[in-house]
Amino acid sequence: MFPQLVAGPIVRYSTIASQLRRRVITSRHVYFGATVFVFGLAQKVLIADTMAGIADPLFDAWKILSLEASWIAVICYTFQIYFDFGGYSNMAIGLAMMCGFRFPENFNYPYISQSITEFWRRWHMSLSKWFRDYLYIPMGGNRHGPARTYFNLFTVFLLCGLWHGAAWTFVLWGIYHGLLLVIERIGLGNLLERLPRVLRHGYAMLAIMIGWVLFRSESMDQVTGMLSRMFMLMPSNEMPIEQILTGEGAATIVAAAIFSTPVVVNLLRSWIGMPAEYKRACRRTTASAYAMGSIVGMILFSASLVKIFTGSYSPFIYFRF
Repeated sequence: MFPQLVAGPIVRYSTIASQLRRRVITSRHVYFGATVFVFGLAQKVLIADTMAGIADPLFDAWKILSLEASWIAVICYTFQIYFDFGGYSNMAIGLAMMCGFRFPENFNYPYISQSITEFWRRWHMSLSKWFRDYLYIPMGGNRHGPARTYFNLFTVFLLCGLWHGAAWTFVLWGIYHGLLLVIERIGLGNLLERLPRVLRHGYAMLAIMIGWVLFRSESMDQVTGMLSRMFMLMPSNEMPIEQILTGEGAATIVAAAIFSTPVVVNLLRSWIGMPAEYKRACRRTTASAYAMGSIVGMILFSASLVKIFTGSYSPFIYFRF
């Protein structure tokens, strides 16, 4: 199953067993599969790699960052990891569609979440479901009282951190998310529901970005250094904003923020006739929608190739795990 062999989405045999025996491939499946693949490629090359060009040097220079530079580094990495892995997943899903396979959706706009609980329902969903079905439920899930439920949640996310790598930063990242999920179950979740939507979203994004600092850092010293500069717990250097962020980088951050919501993608789907569900891909699509999709696809594909040929391509983040 070459489309997803290296990094996912995690596909179980039961999901594609019937498709292995018999699958239908039409020109529409190939067209829509190629469109999804090109969108994924553009997510990776045009957005994630541009964000990497900003985040990587800043994280490497964490000892001398200013307050603004530390936040820009974290914001860029937040978008980098989403569009890097989300782009890979869409490329895998598109390749599979061209081969007649239906892969499960792996990301559902996680950055519109209003809690960490919701975030984990939207982020790397195939991994979350795998941990739920093969660890959380066999350990007892929520069937043995609140205390056992909290222990199971914490243990699952501790193991999730170790799954990403045998480093204290990954362990701390798993513990951090496990604790947040437990705290939300204990009562924070009920409190969040009474807050305005904008405050719930602000809480979720702040918690997510702090988590990405733990995930991205290569040592505990880097973790404490980055967080200290972000929250003004130690003096920081002055760095002109033009030294940190180019016009292309600023524009890409704005584009990443927009495309991390479903608004533009849903609009593009309607323009090019892209079905919301795979099973509707075999239905008739108008010639104008095909033409629009082809034009958009060729523009994105050409722009991605130009970016790759300039030598700015970086490996997929999840190839490490």
